[in-house]
Amino acid sequence: MLAKAAPQPFNSPLHVFERKFNGVRLLALKRGNSIKLTGRSGIEYTDAFPDLVDALRDGVAGDAIVDGEAVCLDKDGQPSFNRVQHRYNQHGAAVKLMMSQYPATYMAFDLLMVGNTDLTMHGEARKLWERQHELQVVVHANGGPLQISRTYDGKHGIELFKQELDAGQEGIMAKAKNSLYIPGGRTEAWQKVKVAHKGSFTICGYTVGTGWREPLFGAIVLGKRRTVKGVVLNDFDYVGCAGSGFTQDQLAALLPRLVKHRTDESPFHVPAKVPGLVSYVRPMITVEVKYGDTTKDGMLIWPIVQKVR
Repeated sequence: MLAKAAPQPFNSPLHVFERKFNGVRLLALKRGNSIKLTGRSGIEYTDAFPDLVDALRDGVAGDAIVDGEAVCLDKDGQPSFNRVQHRYNQHGAAVKLMMSQYPATYMAFDLLMVGNTDLTMHGEARKLWERQHELQVVVHANGGPLQISRTYDGKHGIELFKQELDAGQEGIMAKAKNSLYIPGGRTEAWQKVKVAHKGSFTICGYTVGTGWREPLFGAIVLGKRRTVKGVVLNDFDYVGCAGSGFTQDQLAALLPRLVKHRTDESPFHVPAKVPGLVSYVRPMITVEVKYGDTTKDGMLIWPIVQKVR
């Protein structure tokens, strides 16, 4: 079962929300002591994830088909697709090496079959909340390589989305509580809420940090080089601030570069009121940013820094 894209984050009493793990979607089929892992396209990944096979063999009670995702965490404890890429295409001796360097976790979030009972729309047609209740019974999560995806109440959708952006992730999942599982189908009952656009922008300043960022900085001030009738000018339009997407190490590495280029002169064509501005900087550093959309006056919505050049 696949999700459609939601136009924007939302709250809804009819939905539950989950983190979007940015991993590899895998169905786990358990029959006796046998485990088989298959991807969305039907490709088998059992041999690539022996650590998950062992965890599922020990942690799933009885015969079952579980839907979930193979995830590899970075040093900050956040899901990293770059890391999981090192796992799913490996064979032979490389599997053991990659398993030690990039340990995986299976995040279970749905249950398609328990014993010989089909819970999907082709069988007993259990609703999502019923399947997730049964999932808690069947899957014995150990807090390590086998976990159950946490669900969040419908009133926390926008809050969870903001938290995930602050952690550098791309979005969340929204699922209708009464939705049926449609194998292979794509439906609005499941929606992925994610940042949709990318662009390059110039750092034009930085703001004061609070909490653990107090010794560093809070956000970078972003500008977009102004263009008039196809002619690129030397000043900028203010498009907002971005503080999400940085690790502590990245903040620490960028701060000296910002301090080096500090200036009292605003690079913006129209003076901008930047909350918490520490200083403008000469427009020498560009960044790649993901963002959800722009406002009518050109401000970026939900910006996440992807790369500093």
